[in-house]
Amino acid sequence: MTKNTVQRLLIFFLGVPLFILFELYASFGRNFLLVLVAMGIQVGSIYETVGLFGKKGIKLHRVYLGALSLLSSSLVYLSPLYGHLLPAAKSPLELLLLVSFLGSLAAVAPFAFSKKENFDSLLPRMAASLFCYFYCGILGACLVYIGSCFPQHSNPLFIFLLMTTGNDSLAWLIGVSFGRKRGVVAVSPNKSLAGFVGGLAGSLLAALVSYY
Repeated sequence: MTKNTVQRLLIFFLGVPLFILFELYASFGRNFLLVLVAMGIQVGSIYETVGLFGKKGIKLHRVYLGALSLLSSSLVYLSPLYGHLLPAAKSPLELLLLVSFLGSLAAVAPFAFSKKENFDSLLPRMAASLFCYFYCGILGACLVYIGSCFPQHSNPLFIFLLMTTGNDSLAWLIGVSFGRKRGVVAVSPNKSLAGFVGGLAGSLLAALVSYY
């Protein structure tokens, strides 16, 4: 049994049940603790992503991007409290989109003050900075939105968990069983086309089950 298999079994038989129990019996304040976990993951992902770009010689502002990502998630979490106070009342989803747009501008705004001798590396750094904010900031804010801004409380989280688990599990199972052509995507050389189709089918199946 490979290390990857052990990790997946632990997630399925230990991680998922613990998450469900936590959500059912230990959630409060619109899943405040889960929001803190999501924000902690944001910090870790920013640290890792900036480090990966650093190995390629692309230097980014780790603290600035981390603070921007955490601010975005915080604003989304608090959106049900202040959205109706704005001149034109905004729903949490509208505020998520607005925060994402303004955050994207803020992610690249510092480069407007770059020195002339740094112009050669300007575009790669801007693209990398925007990618980091999208990958860690916007997607993290979307997780916060799913966990704290729906009126159905736990249901959206369970649906998201089911779709994610269905995608990952079926992609792995189909990929291991039927995947022959690997390396379709250069950044994931072990992934196969069959696994991708299986993962997509797993998410769609989970969505249909959740709907009905």
